[in-house]
Amino acid sequence: MPVNTFNLNIIHQKMCDEFIADIWIFAIQKCMGLQEAFVAARKEEQLNYFYNLIDENEEMFLYVHEELGLDC
Repeated sequence: MPVNTFNLNIIHQKMCDEFIADIWIFAIQKCMGLQEAFVAARKEEQLNYFYNLIDENEEMFLYVHEELGLDC
């Protein structure tokens, strides 16, 4: 089990992990890289909730970006 170096509670971490999985699936379905998929998926209505969460929570934002290997 990976060590949580962020100050996220377990619920927020699980939500972030689910969002990251959704981005990976989106990237695979659309034949995109992760960075391109992360930007393009913002237009997907079913992912709006997650984008709003990570936009409002700096720890979640940093966790998602680090896990996806994105520049902050």
